[in-house]
Amino acid sequence: MAKRVAILTSFNQFDPSYSLERVAGDQIKMLLQGGYEPVVIVTDGFDPPAGSPWVDPRVKLYKTLSVPRSNDGILPTDWAEHVDRLHKSFTKILTDERVDVVITHDLIAQAGDLVHNLAARRAALDNPKITWKNWVHSCFSSNMPSNILEASKEGRSKWPTSAKVIFPNEYDRPRVARAFNVEEDDVQVVPHPTDIAGFLGFHPAITKLEEETRFFDKDVVMIAPARLDRGKQIHYNVELAGALKRLGTSVALIVMDFSSTGGDKVTYRTEMKAQAADLGLNENDVIFMSERVPEFSLHAPHAVVRQLMSASNVFMSASVSETYGLTTQEAGLAGNFLVLNFDFFPTRSVFGSYGPKYYRFSSNISQDGLDGNQKTTYGDKQAYFNDIASYIRYELATNRILKMRTELRKTRSLRAVFKNYLEPVIYGD
Repeated sequence: MAKRVAILTSFNQFDPSYSLERVAGDQIKMLLQGGYEPVVIVTDGFDPPAGSPWVDPRVKLYKTLSVPRSNDGILPTDWAEHVDRLHKSFTKILTDERVDVVITHDLIAQAGDLVHNLAARRAALDNPKITWKNWVHSCFSSNMPSNILEASKEGRSKWPTSAKVIFPNEYDRPRVARAFNVEEDDVQVVPHPTDIAGFLGFHPAITKLEEETRFFDKDVVMIAPARLDRGKQIHYNVELAGALKRLGTSVALIVMDFSSTGGDKVTYRTEMKAQAADLGLNENDVIFMSERVPEFSLHAPHAVVRQLMSASNVFMSASVSETYGLTTQEAGLAGNFLVLNFDFFPTRSVFGSYGPKYYRFSSNISQDGLDGNQKTTYGDKQAYFNDIASYIRYELATNRILKMRTELRKTRSLRAVFKNYLEPVIYGD
């Protein structure tokens, strides 16, 4: 049975530009994606908009009464009464909701949160079986200023029950441990994620497709926006996807096959699906958009092409029927590594030799620039495409920009950070 998780904050107004609020919001998204139904505690005045994760129907949102706050740590003379009132509120919520784990954000660090800090410590003593995960977003000095010395000392003392301090980078662990009076083993690292689909402005249908196919997790993501005319030679994209997988590189080829609902285009798609199966590729390795997202079967919105290219890292065009290649240009602008057709001279004249890697995929233009054709045949097609795949693997390993874009997509998505960091922290001691 999943643990009951609460996110306890002092947020008293909705401000999506506030980094702590963004991180907490992403935690809510991760928990929801992971099948949890989190409890979230905020303060009166925090009014998130409809559609935000804070007001998802699976979230239990509680608002506590406001208490004194001061970034200088100056508390009123009746500070203990405010702590007592908030303490009772926290205890009731955590008890009624049968919470197992509480996540806080800078509660133990900011002087302005001193009343919340003290109230949470008392609530922890009321529920000693609860484990606390205290996120710290900046490494402050060990002194928490306050006009009330006893409050200041308690606010920066070691947490009274089972707890860990969470910080987003490994390097600062020794400094964080000293600042918060804990052992280094009590400081755990959870990097901040990026909601990639949200950051790139994904269309809801594409976000859903990613959740189903998990293409953010793949080493190579290739986008092929094209009608399924045989001159586009999308079957070579499938061939390359098979070679990449054969060499141990995970791959997602997303074919945006718009306006391909009849005639030979349907036959061509059927042939490529059989080709993919023969190459050991499954339906999440080669994705035909018209089948997975039927609303795009007749029209591929330009914005969706841009969104997907912003998440991909390799673009291949083996086409023999281009006059310019706008999608190739857009893929290059989006930072994709380009694999293009050496045999097709118009492509070489447009994109030159400074960036793309060229391979031979035949042409419907002769070498003198007149009508005709050049037919490239392969003595060993598998070996030829293995060579292309091997070079792509080399680029992904050595090109710093490609490597960084790929690693961030794979390791800093909501799903990756949840699986590899956040959930293990939730279930750890």
